[in-house]
Amino acid sequence: MSIFSNLKKKIVLHKANKTQDSKIQYLRSIGCKVGDGTRFMGEANVGNDPYLVEIGTNCALSAKVTFVCHDGGVKVLNTLGYFDGQRMDKMARIKIGNNCMIGYEAVIMGGVKIGDNVIIGTRSVVTKDIPSGVVAAGMPAKVICTIDEYYKKNKERGCFYPTPNMTKEEKKEYLMNNVPELE
Repeated sequence: MSIFSNLKKKIVLHKANKTQDSKIQYLRSIGCKVGDGTRFMGEANVGNDPYLVEIGTNCALSAKVTFVCHDGGVKVLNTLGYFDGQRMDKMARIKIGNNCMIGYEAVIMGGVKIGDNVIIGTRSVVTKDIPSGVVAAGMPAKVICTIDEYYKKNKERGCFYPTPNMTKEEKKEYLMNNVPELE
């Protein structure tokens, strides 16, 4: 790739990541399927094969989430001649259900289907399918609880606050007055 085409790509990505609408428009223009109401809280990284990625409606993806539809390990097989001299790629689709939250720096590997109403924890590596209605986290990601258990546990801890429609200043004041100090 020439210096100019690389620079042009960086400029296009920079412009595409300025607003939610421009991110969604850009992703759709390169073949990624993105459902209505889905948000990206940072740069959208759908890898080299965006047409193999499908993201449902009302999802939220934190910054630096990465989709990997290919497996570079096939290089070793190609070099060893496993395909009678023909070079091969190993590729698979990724599908994210509706109403999912994918945490910061999570990696979703090819061949993975994540169900509806799922939370994927920060820095998780998702290598296998995740069923609907659960929280999964880890390297590799494993189901750690159901969505109902997550709700009950955090409600008991008093972790929910009515701040989404507040200004930054209102939110700060509210949280400073209502979130208990750690002992």
